[in-house]
Amino acid sequence: MKKFLALVLVGVMAFSGAVLAAPSPSAQAVSATVSTSNGGGKTALQQAAEEAGMSEQEYSNNSVVTIDGIEDVAPMGIPTGVYLDGKKINYTIHIFKLGKPVIKSIKDFAGKRKIINTFGIKNRYDQNVQTSFYCPRIKATDKVSVYQKVGNEMVKLTSSVRDEHVDVVLRGTGYVVVLAE
Repeated sequence: MKKFLALVLVGVMAFSGAVLAAPSPSAQAVSATVSTSNGGGKTALQQAAEEAGMSEQEYSNNSVVTIDGIEDVAPMGIPTGVYLDGKKINYTIHIFKLGKPVIKSIKDFAGKRKIINTFGIKNRYDQNVQTSFYCPRIKATDKVSVYQKVGNEMVKLTSSVRDEHVDVVLRGTGYVVVLAE
């Protein structure tokens, strides 16, 4: 039996040779294939950000960093902490940039007050939900007011300020304006 196994092993070794594989495609060929397969060379992130009118960084960080028509905007975003009736829920409120006509009406509403930031929110809850806007420029001593467009009127929201955060109670979907008072 040992002789038989030895002969089989010698036969396999004698008749086996190098197996030549087809050349692998270059990185350029792979990326060209990927980019043309999703409709024109854009990644899903790039496409989603473009549709929201945001940069990739803004879209992936759920933040607004620049606004056309408003200078010196403080970067602001919403982290994932959302509370309903005092209990944390597994939900994220998504924000998006506003169009020029809305920006004009916000500037009219603000008057001489400085607009810290403004954005639209997508919030599936019509009830009051509490969240925190992250803004590295905000200090606990700053005087800040937060307004939300609810129906046809601007409503001042319950809010408080701490270093780098504005804690706020939101009312459904609509755009939000954070003003320095």
